[in-house]
Amino acid sequence: MARPAPTFDVVVTSRWSDADQIAATVEALRKLPAGQLRRVSVTAGVLTAAQLEALGPVAGQPVTLTALSDAGTVEESDSDYVLFLRGGDLPTRAALNEIVIDCGKGIALSVYVLRPEGKYILDAGIATKPFVAIERDVTSTWVGESGFAVSRAVLHGCHVYDLRTGMGLSGLFLESLLHAGRFRSTGRTVRCGAKLEDALTIEPWLYDAEWYHGLNTFFLSLFAVADERFGAVPVYLQHAYLYLLQWRIKYNRNTGDKQALRGDTDRFFGEVGAVLGYIADEVVLYSSGVRNLDVYNRIFHLGLKGSAGRLAHRYYDSEIALVLDSRPVLTASGTGLTIEAMQLAGDTLTITGRYQYPIDASTMSLVADYEATSYPLTITERYTESRALGRRLYSVTSFSVAIPLRRKVSGSINFSLRTTDGRTVVALNPRFTRPMARLTDDKLAYWRSGRYTFYYRAGRIVVTPTTRNRLRTLELDFVRSLRARKTADTSTAARTRVAYFLTRFYFRKRTVWVYFDKLYKAGDNGEYAYKYAARERDGVSKYYVLRDDVPDARRLKREGVRILRYGTLWHRLVFLNADIVFTTHINPQNFGGFAGGIERHFRGLYHYQLICIQHGLSVQELAGTLNQVFDNTSYFCLASPVEVENLSRPEYGYRPEQLELTGLARYDGLTSDDQRTILIAPTWRNYLAAPYSMGRSRSYSTAFRDSDYFRLYDSLIHDPRLLAKARATGYRITLLLHPVTSSQADDFQGNDCVEIRPATGELNFERTLSEASLMVTDYSGLQFDFAYMYKPVVYFHPPSLPPSYDEGTYKYESMALGEIHTEVDGLVAALCDYMDAECKLKDEYRLRIDDFFAFHDKSSAARIYALGRRVQGLPPVTGTPPATPAVS
Repeated sequence: MARPAPTFDVVVTSRWSDADQIAATVEALRKLPAGQLRRVSVTAGVLTAAQLEALGPVAGQPVTLTALSDAGTVEESDSDYVLFLRGGDLPTRAALNEIVIDCGKGIALSVYVLRPEGKYILDAGIATKPFVAIERDVTSTWVGESGFAVSRAVLHGCHVYDLRTGMGLSGLFLESLLHAGRFRSTGRTVRCGAKLEDALTIEPWLYDAEWYHGLNTFFLSLFAVADERFGAVPVYLQHAYLYLLQWRIKYNRNTGDKQALRGDTDRFFGEVGAVLGYIADEVVLYSSGVRNLDVYNRIFHLGLKGSAGRLAHRYYDSEIALVLDSRPVLTASGTGLTIEAMQLAGDTLTITGRYQYPIDASTMSLVADYEATSYPLTITERYTESRALGRRLYSVTSFSVAIPLRRKVSGSINFSLRTTDGRTVVALNPRFTRPMARLTDDKLAYWRSGRYTFYYRAGRIVVTPTTRNRLRTLELDFVRSLRARKTADTSTAARTRVAYFLTRFYFRKRTVWVYFDKLYKAGDNGEYAYKYAARERDGVSKYYVLRDDVPDARRLKREGVRILRYGTLWHRLVFLNADIVFTTHINPQNFGGFAGGIERHFRGLYHYQLICIQHGLSVQELAGTLNQVFDNTSYFCLASPVEVENLSRPEYGYRPEQLELTGLARYDGLTSDDQRTILIAPTWRNYLAAPYSMGRSRSYSTAFRDSDYFRLYDSLIHDPRLLAKARATGYRITLLLHPVTSSQADDFQGNDCVEIRPATGELNFERTLSEASLMVTDYSGLQFDFAYMYKPVVYFHPPSLPPSYDEGTYKYESMALGEIHTEVDGLVAALCDYMDAECKLKDEYRLRIDDFFAFHDKSSAARIYALGRRVQGLPPVTGTPPATPAVS
């Protein structure tokens, strides 16, 4: 006799969902067999009563609200299962079919998960298994964010979960699994309405402190229940916690910190340490069931749980290992020595990089051997930290070594870690991570510089004299190898390399300089420096890179400027032949047409020197990306002694002569033309930005309107006191959105007094700044452009909107070029006072401006041009304004 089909109650969690997503899920439920659905509930918090009523009935019953804070909310259910979904999830008939079949056979499990469509990092662990039992399948981690069904009997035994917390569906799923012991997948049948935890970008929960603290609160309770009931926490659940923790760390690494905890980091990591107290050291350090957890994070977690003191170095003849109770955690030979830059000057090769094994300086040293001579690697103080949520996770050893090469002699450079007593020598295999490392692990890649050719073989850098025949053989073998791989990147690389060598006769006798700003927006230091240099008839071929489909390209063409069209073969050839690249941004190879995977196939051809002419002033803590080695920067053009002081710190790694006070080229165009305008120009926030696509403006972010950033500036431009004063005094207000946030322009509404102006498109920065009477900003680099014209700057620093970067040597409290306000009321009052006073600059800030800038003339582009001539070895131009000597 056939068993009756199972019945379902459905609960749609509304946390971080909107009304449209919930409606889409309800509509999908209407397509399921009506006899299987008993009730549909939506968790409270999003829908109004009218929206709830508008959803209409499902299976003849109205959709209801449920708090779903404990199991009591489903006690009245008489269905066999409760199906939990997120708003926007679209289940189909097939999603429930396997449960129906199992029930008909009498073999139904208590928990079924709905596998999502598309790629999902956890999917491989369960794809081929009939069911997963947590007592033995400890590597098949699943956390339930894609929806699941739980039997009524199991659900009524759950008392820890609360879907109002930051755990979302995962908490209920994992507690259900604790009681059920196993689950089965129903197949790839669910389209998820929101991204799963492995593919988040700017979802609202990333900015909610509850998503972080709720993780620890839930697991502390769940682990306590498991420990009391079973005497131990199942390893499966230990994996689940470490897995979910890693995403919270990953999405807040370094400059990607979402600032959700805002000074509460110590509390969060204290909670993490308490949860880790339930997790075995061996699981933290060795478990393969935890995705996305590298060994350095594992060691960090071990420190949080108070077990790091058990780590020790163990020495062998040809190995050094970091061990926990005699079991290796990390080996010196398995830790790659990373080469970030190589530079040849005459016959001296300088190599800079980092090494991630935790060296004990009292017993170990790094060494490079070349031609029977050992060269100790000098340990430097360059920035090598990895941070998350404002906390240092770990730092590694940075080094530099200068090796004099021997002409006409073939040899190799080998790296090793040695004990100071010489008993242990560990051979190290170099890895090549940055473009200026010149090589890759590709055995056919090579770098030719001067008299020498370099390539990588079997853990060593081979150095040979350059000969025409050797170069021809190396290049032909490399191109053949690229063609044979038949990928889009390797095919393009092969064609470009062939074109490079076919056109070398054209470029060989030319000197090439390349300039750029953003690929979708000109008008910055690159354009100004280029235009000045382009007027000079000096025999140097100069190019300005820009996409040809953007408004600034049309403007420049009208002005007679020939742009170098981004992404063309000619563009890449020019970049490969550049002698100097004047960069405004990091990763200049991206602006040369070598973004992504194609870049590694050209490292041996770059020969340019890099002069950084900046986008904004370098006064913040930016050592992670602006240190000298990151792009192998040759010279850094600066506008203020404060910048020199900042970049002179050891973590940046610059020599004094590399820091040049020239001024910024775009300052040459700044002349005040006051048009009675209050300019509000906040900078962007890295933690709010939509994902970056090379060469294009950022896409629209649906999370932006829910941010404090939007709420604060939206309230400011609609403040009735501000608008009334502007109308009374004849001022207009312009909200200038940063290029990164310009896609959000439609979120703001202007009026008769306020104009919303995105920074992309045809906006002219110079005119916008020149016509403004006063600037309101938070941390934007435009503050310095504005103050340069001796016009007042007023700062808005609300505590709820921290900057993306920490302060460097520029301290706002004592050095700001205008007054600082932290509340809208105080800011509005100050702006009203300024409008009454015709926006006159106050004397105290005039003095600060005098002290801050090295120059107040219109000759910054001339000094940058003079620096380029000096670097190129060209004679100085008579009458060029002298640069202020670099400050040591």
